[in-house]
Amino acid sequence: EKNMGSISHNNRADPPKQDEENPKHLVEEKEKGGSGSSSPRSDLHNHATEVELLAVEEAFPKQQKCGKTLRTILGVAIVLASSLSGMAQVFMINILAKEFEITPLEQMFFRGMVFVVISVIGMSIQKQNLADISSKNLKFLKWRSAAFIIVSFLLFNTLYYLSVSTMSVLFFTWPVIAPFLARLLSKEEKVAKVDNLALALCVAGLILLVQPAFIFGSSSKDDTGSIWYYISALTALGCSVCWAFMIAYQRAVKAQVECNLVNLFYGVPCALLSATIVFAIMQVTPKYGGLELTLLVICHSLTLVQTMFLYLSSKFLSAGIISMISYAQVVFVFIGEIVIYGSTFGLIELLGGILILSSNIGVGIYKYKSNNGSPEAAIPAQPTKNQKFQIQIVLQLIISNYLHSQTKKK
Repeated sequence: EKNMGSISHNNRADPPKQDEENPKHLVEEKEKGGSGSSSPRSDLHNHATEVELLAVEEAFPKQQKCGKTLRTILGVAIVLASSLSGMAQVFMINILAKEFEITPLEQMFFRGMVFVVISVIGMSIQKQNLADISSKNLKFLKWRSAAFIIVSFLLFNTLYYLSVSTMSVLFFTWPVIAPFLARLLSKEEKVAKVDNLALALCVAGLILLVQPAFIFGSSSKDDTGSIWYYISALTALGCSVCWAFMIAYQRAVKAQVECNLVNLFYGVPCALLSATIVFAIMQVTPKYGGLELTLLVICHSLTLVQTMFLYLSSKFLSAGIISMISYAQVVFVFIGEIVIYGSTFGLIELLGGILILSSNIGVGIYKYKSNNGSPEAAIPAQPTKNQKFQIQIVLQLIISNYLHSQTKKK
């Protein structure tokens, strides 16, 4: 209305008093001509849209509140489904290695092939071109794929000596480590006091979880006396540091990459390297039955399913909330060990796991509240191109038509 006032003033010496209840004369002024930086029709359209929104909110307050509740419930359910997918994949990798005697390198080959097929299909549907990748994003993709291959291979091997729950908790320490590595990579990053507290709790939790013999003596969790137990624990922790570094590096260079490209750059070298070592150098003769092939494909497709669920949940919840709920995967792993393997956990071990999880979730809640719901944690970028914009346009059209129809009914 202020813009309309300036337009009327340019056309008449004595501008008429604007009637908020009847903006018809504003349209007549525009038809006669006038100057201004904004379009009167655009202003009227925006004003009309606000009126429609207010009308719908007044007419359907309960439905709006119910809609928000349903969106939250749906978002939480999708994140929990993602955590269940991650839990199922870890157990399937463990079963394939121990029960079916399929080596980590063989699993890496199938994992790479699944990623390549899915990424090629996705790129062809979205018409993505490798030539469009910037040099900054290309460099990040190369480093990320190398780190992902190393981390995957090492974590697969740790399952021979660590329980699934111990490996999962050790790897999930990366959110606590990431802020310190981000500070090393960028001076703009800051390490808050809460990060130091979280790191201290995490270290205490690690000691209680792993229970090294030089501290706990005869009551140590490692009753076999094997050095490989400690090597595997350090390896899992090293994988966590490596992954935290890649997340901090992505934040420092501000790399924005599509999921299809990430999967392709991981899948191709992963499949080629593992195939060369397993089938050319080691000359392993593949003897996979229908059951083994089915389990391998399902197992290594779950990573993509988990990513898809996380992407869908981002349309209902903020990244900070998603990050905190994702730690349910560790809880599911503990429950899975009890149900599948009949495992039992001591009080000290459970206390260690609780300390690690509480340090991660506590930092997430603190940063979420201190940033008014905007997460500060270094998290991977979500897909940002054509498909997301097309979905948003379709949703906007549906909502707009709904608002118009409800306003007319009223």
